[in-house]
Amino acid sequence: MRYYSKIVKQRVKAGPNTPGLELARLAILRDISIKEIAYLLGASRMTVYNWFAGRQTTNAYRQRVTQLVNILKTAPDNDAAWSKACETFHPQTQPVANQK
Repeated sequence: MRYYSKIVKQRVKAGPNTPGLELARLAILRDISIKEIAYLLGASRMTVYNWFAGRQTTNAYRQRVTQLVNILKTAPDNDAAWSKACETFHPQTQPVANQK
């Protein structure tokens, strides 16, 4: 399982239902790192950390975050979620194995 600090986990559990916090909950559940989310969405790691802290996603990322949340919600398992996300956001490349 990926490392997420206790503070991040507490914020994720207690925070309001924003797209960023929903993404954080699913990332923890699906074992996807902040670095991998940043790669998929074309955002910086700091931006993803801010979403996980409860800040709102900007208009530039809102659609992509919502799309990734839907992929993570509907995929049958972690590997399928990662493969579908790679296909969706980086179709020109082959999915790289989710590094555990």
